[in-house]
Amino acid sequence: MTICKKKIKNKIIISAENFPVFLCWIMTRPENLLKKLQHVGATWAKHWNQALYMSSQSSDFPTQYWKTILSHADWFLKADDDTFVVVENLRYLLSQHDTEKPVYFGHRFRPFVRQGNMSGGAGYVLSPEGLRRFVQGFSTGRCEHFSSVKDMALGRCMETMGVKAGDSRDSNHQETFNPFRPENHLIPAENGKQVWGYSFYKPRRVSGPDCCADFVISFHYMRPADMYMLEYFTYHLRTFGYKYRFNANHEQNSTSEKISNFDPYNVFLAIATNYCYKYTPATYDRFCAPGSQI
Repeated sequence: MTICKKKIKNKIIISAENFPVFLCWIMTRPENLLKKLQHVGATWAKHWNQALYMSSQSSDFPTQYWKTILSHADWFLKADDDTFVVVENLRYLLSQHDTEKPVYFGHRFRPFVRQGNMSGGAGYVLSPEGLRRFVQGFSTGRCEHFSSVKDMALGRCMETMGVKAGDSRDSNHQETFNPFRPENHLIPAENGKQVWGYSFYKPRRVSGPDCCADFVISFHYMRPADMYMLEYFTYHLRTFGYKYRFNANHEQNSTSEKISNFDPYNVFLAIATNYCYKYTPATYDRFCAPGSQI
């Protein structure tokens, strides 16, 4: 992936000239086409390069059959029709990994599979090599549909075929893929016990904003109204005066840290960086293309 670096008054904006291509397949059922799937298409799915809606029956809704051949992509994500996914944060996570390696990421569960298997509801993403090995496993008989729990069966096949279960947590060991609704992670249960005791890693008994990564990728069990709410919070709500987190790994990138001295240039830098990251042709040519002038 080619990275564009553009200096503005000795400050640098980084943008991807060619973002990796994502293909998302969203699993649904005929009775959910209007009840759930149309709301997925109206919110987070519209931010993807390609989204396929997988159903067991054809209908007027643009769903695909299970035997649809997936077109070429750099990463493949599986999600449910009640999952909410932030593709930009997924891009950030995967920018640190090689698409040619057999690996997949998600919220890792510990029972039944030695290296763990991923929660289906939180979504999981496969590299092309990981997907090729998965298909090869079933076509050669090395993998079997031994359980009705499809995500566990997939995890067993991945382990058999040498596809590594990657660690998708952030540098603070906070989860990016989350198998429940936001409030289930943010607010402690009344009995003080967590309901997701199957996590591969030792549970972090933390509630509030520290329950999850700042760059969260997914939540599960989202109702249609929740989809629109998270869409608004993710892509529209902004708090004036907070520092734009340009370097995600920098120790000063705290959501609670404010700009001490307001500088209009910092606001311009944040806006320019944001638009370069979204990579629309006009903003790329204006800010990031070789030879462009600010």
